[in-house]
This record gives sequence, structure tokens and C-alpha cells, in this order.
Amino acid sequence: MPLSREVGARLATTLIGLSSPHKRLIALSADVLMVLASSYVLCALFLRQPIPPQEVFLSFILPAPLFVLPALHVVGVYDAMIRFWSGNQVFRVLAGTLLGMASLGCILLLASSLNSYWNMLVLQGIVVFMSLSWLRFVASSLLRPVTHGVKSERVLIYGAGRAGSQLASALMASGEYWPVAFADDRRDLTGRLAGGLRVYAPDNLAGLRDRLKFTRVLLAMPSASASRRAAIVRSLEPLALKVMVMPGLDELACGRKQVGELRDVQVEDLLGREPVCPDTRLMEAFIKDKSVLITGAGGSIGSELCRQVLMRGASRLVLFEVSELALYQIERELQGMASGLGCSTEIIAVLGNVLDKACVERAMLRHTVQTVYHAAAYKHVPLVEQNVLAGALNNIMGAQIVVDVAVRSRVENFVLVSSDKAVRPTSVMGATKRMQELIVQATARSNAGAGMNLSMVRFGNVLASSGSVVPLFREQIKRGGPVTVTHPDVTRYFMTIPEAAQLVIQAGAMGSRGDIFVLDMGEPVRISDLARKMIHLSGFHPREANGEGDIEIVYSGLRPGEKLYEELLIDASAQPTPHPRIQRAQEPCLRMEELTPKIGQMRQAIEQERPEIVIELLRELVSGYGAAVSVKTPVVTLPMVEVGETIVETADRGESLAPPRRLPGRAAAAGFRPASNQDFIPSSTTA
Repeated sequence: MPLSREVGARLATTLIGLSSPHKRLIALSADVLMVLASSYVLCALFLRQPIPPQEVFLSFILPAPLFVLPALHVVGVYDAMIRFWSGNQVFRVLAGTLLGMASLGCILLLASSLNSYWNMLVLQGIVVFMSLSWLRFVASSLLRPVTHGVKSERVLIYGAGRAGSQLASALMASGEYWPVAFADDRRDLTGRLAGGLRVYAPDNLAGLRDRLKFTRVLLAMPSASASRRAAIVRSLEPLALKVMVMPGLDELACGRKQVGELRDVQVEDLLGREPVCPDTRLMEAFIKDKSVLITGAGGSIGSELCRQVLMRGASRLVLFEVSELALYQIERELQGMASGLGCSTEIIAVLGNVLDKACVERAMLRHTVQTVYHAAAYKHVPLVEQNVLAGALNNIMGAQIVVDVAVRSRVENFVLVSSDKAVRPTSVMGATKRMQELIVQATARSNAGAGMNLSMVRFGNVLASSGSVVPLFREQIKRGGPVTVTHPDVTRYFMTIPEAAQLVIQAGAMGSRGDIFVLDMGEPVRISDLARKMIHLSGFHPREANGEGDIEIVYSGLRPGEKLYEELLIDASAQPTPHPRIQRAQEPCLRMEELTPKIGQMRQAIEQERPEIVIELLRELVSGYGAAVSVKTPVVTLPMVEVGETIVETADRGESLAPPRRLPGRAAAAGFRPASNQDFIPSSTTA
């Protein structure tokens, strides 16, 4: 840093660090000198005399500070911080100057000292106002750039409208970032100044980056459509600069966010998915003035369902959750929301397991539940693949219990939160989710479910949910990599959690006798492309084969049960509904008399710790299930090992499980192997 700039930075830091009384004393002294000097120069020029007469000194020059400075204090000029000086503060200086000079003029008029100098008094007021304003702008421009140049990061603001100008002012006030220019695709703004910064066309941002040395781009277009913002973000990706986004217009309007509260680019900014306003009639049909129970209330979808239900005027909201911490967090959040919204919804937290039939029944009957959203399930594919018994117990038996209790409790509406992994599943998790659907379908078509509205809503991945690839990538990028992707060609559908929850509620309101609703997930996203985009927009380059780049992408291979791509329909037949993002699927199902004995056999297999029987039953009941299966022969159990052979069957898709871990020495020779978690029923499961 040049010596003069370093000295300036130290001086600015010293001035900023002074106490308020000392700063105000310096400002008053500077204003006194400026008023005296500008008045003297004006009078000398007006009278064409190097030294004005004594009468002018005593009547115009010396009294001016005595009238102007108190007036500036009255209008609040000295309450403003000079380094954060902005154009709207000019009006305060103007008001103070007019008040002070008018007071001086009245005194001179009463003293008959004005005579023929009244026009000089008007010019004096104009000059004093211009001098005081100029002094503040100079002080502000000297203080802010010097301090910013030392500590702040240079940034480019994309969007030179009102929001961009407000963002620039907010950033200059905070000192964290130093705006160096604007970029805007409106040609009429190119080359003009906005807030003192030049506006450039976005055609050659790479060259502009090299010239202005900015290291971050801030997107300030809160009113732009999602598709427009996505197009801009994609155009910025090749720059490999950190990109941040200003809050949306809705967040600014309702006061949830401030202009200067920036966030990192999120996947929804890349997808460009236009939001559809929820249908109020559908949102309130099963909720308003009703008692609603949500299982898995602390999960990603369950917690958002709770928020939406609370905002839609439920009379009672029952949170059913097995995790004490998750239940505490969502209950506390909802109580705060209810207080802020001023709603009278009764919020009841029930710590319980969906496998505890008595607990589920107490919750429904005691609180006269009318609507149930069943979101409790194990959903992580590799974990459920390793824990077959736990997955089948929680997902299948838990769903059976909740549905049965809902029927006996005369619940009016039942909505199952399902998954796209239930379609031709290759995983135990997907097969158990399809079993949940079969249970609801069979119940809806039986005499027991005749008086209920039962439906299922099927959708893909939700952004930022627990276990989602997006927060995992973000964490890996933050650590410097590598970013792990299972396969170069793997694709997934994505949807935001609030949109998914709103569509679940609206789809459920259209259901009746076991309908399956499929949500429009948009276009599938290639995960490897998503990883590259996130690396670029975090300000880094993916590492190429030649070793160039910052963060490596590692392909780890598909995990057991994973698909290359997900599907939403089993037989590709779906009918439109009144909602543009929701379709009604027509899919085959089983009768209750066919399903009940099979579920009984599955329950018995779980109790006997026979995962291979559970797998066979899933393959028999679930159409298209072809997951890799590890079948074990029951043997005598020794401490920590089992005796027996391990038979590994591969999936129809050619995917296979990792080979079983071998034990060294005589244990391996005798056929011993480590006991797997899936060979045991856990004492408790997470709903």
C-alpha cells in the first residue's frame, strides 16, 4: 500500500475511533471555519473589496455561524454520521441553512442594518449551504474509501436500479464490502453513474473483473422473476466468482429481511422455478378450524407442514415426534410464530413413536383429530439398505398403525407423504414407501375407510432437507473439497421445502378414496453439473484431469439401492387436476384381504429377525422392486460374529452391494463374519 494511503487509513481510523463529543466538536469547528470563510469570500466578491467594511464584518460575516450552527443542530444535521453521509441528508443542511440565514435576516431587518445588502444576504445563504454540503461530501468520500480500501472486499453489484443503489449505500455504511461498479443489461444505463459508481454492460465481465479487481458479485434484482435470476446466475458461473443474492421483494416488503442482508446463491436460484401462488381454498379445506395431527413433525417436510398448518388457521395442531430435540425445536418455533401472527391455534407437543399404537390412539382421540398428515419415515436410502428390519418396522408397520388408528378414531382426512423412490424401487427404503402407499390404497377401498378422505402425495428431493446433497456440497466446498458425487450421470428432481409442503396440503385437499397425487418437480438436474455450478458460484474452479483448478470432484459410485434417475409414475398415466403443479395418478393396488396376511408375515419376520424374508415379501408385493439383497442363513450366534454363508444377489440394473468385510485369521477361515446392524431390531426407531 502506498505510504500516503496508509497514513490516510490510519488518520481515518483514528477519527472514526474518537468519542462522539470529540467528533461533534471537530464537526462544529470545521463548520464555523467554513461558514466564516465562505461568507468572507462572498462579501469580498460582492462588494469588490479585498477587505469588506467593518459594518459588513459585524452584520453579515461574524454573526453567520451564531445563527446557522444552532439551526443545523435543531434540524438534526449533527446527529448524522459523516462517513455515512448520503444525498438525503442534503435537505437537512438546506433546512438548517435557510432557518439560520432567515433568523439573521430578521435581526438585521429589525436593526435596520439590511439596507441595500438584502441580495448579498441571499447569496450568502446559498454559498454557505453549498460550502457545508461540499464539506460533508468531501469528508465522507475521504473516510469511506480509505477504510474500505484497507479492510473491505471489492464487489460488483449486478442491477443498477433502486435496489442496487440502496444496496450500495448499505454496503458503504457497513464497511464489509466496497462496491466498485454496477452491471446492468439495460442499455440506456450503460456508461451512466448510479450512486457515484459507473454502470457497465454485462457483456465482458471477465475483462471488467481483471480491470477493477472485484472478487464477488452481488445480485440486486429482487423484483426479477425466478427464471430471469436463474439466467443471470448461470451467466455469472464462468467467472468463478463468489455470487451472493439480495433478499427478494416479498422478504423486503414484509420486513423479514433488510436490503444489506445478502445470502449465498442457492440451488433454487439455479433452477429458475417460478413459484405458483397457493390456492387458498385448497390450503384451508382440511385445516382451517380443524384439529390437525402431523407425524414426524420435527423432520424437514413435517416441520414445514406444521408452519403451513399454523398459518392456515387450524384450531389445534398436534406435533407427533419421537426425537425430543426435534420436538422441542419445532414446538418452540411454532409458539413464537403463533405469538407473532396473533393466532389462537392450540399447539400440543406429543413425544411418541408411531410404533406405539396406544400412544398414537391417545393423541388422536384425546385431541379429537380431524386431519392427519403422516410424514414420519426413515428416508435415507443407504442407511435403510443397511438396516432392513428397522426400515420395514418403522416405515411399514408404523404406517399400518397410524392408518388403523385413524380409521378407528374416525379421522376425516388422511394424507400420506410419499416419495418418488416408491416408483419401481431399487432400494429397501423405496419399497417400504410403496408399501405405505399400498396400505393407504387398500384401506381407502375397504369398508373401514369408506367415511374417510385418504390420499397420498408423491414427490422427489427437497432442497436443504436433512441428508440432502445440496448442504453436503456446500459443506465440502467450504472445507476445500473434494466434492463427492456418486455417478457422472445421476440425476434428481428438486423442489423447495415450502413449495413441497404447500403442494402436499393442496393435493391432499383434492383426494378422496386412495388417490395418488404426483407433484410437478420441473426438469431433473444432473448432480455432477450441480456440483460444478456450486463450485463456480462459490468463487472456485473445479479441478480438471490435468490438475488445474481448486476443488476436486470425486465419483464414489452408486450406493446400494440408489438409482441413476428417479421416476414419479409407475405406468406413466396421470390426469390433470385444477392445480397446474399437481397430477392425479392411476395406479394398480391390492385389496385389503390380499395385503393383510402379507403384512402379518412381514411383522413375524421382523420379530424373528429374518431380513431375507422381509426382502422376499417386498419383492412379492411391490411391483418392479429389484434392489440388491443380502440374505443370511440363520445360525448360532457367537459374541460379535455369526457363523454362516453370505449370499449376495445383484439387482437387475447391474448394481451390486459391497462385498462383506472379511475377518482375519481363523475366524474368517471358519466362516465367521461381523454381525450387521440390519440383523437386529433396535429398541427405538425414529419416526
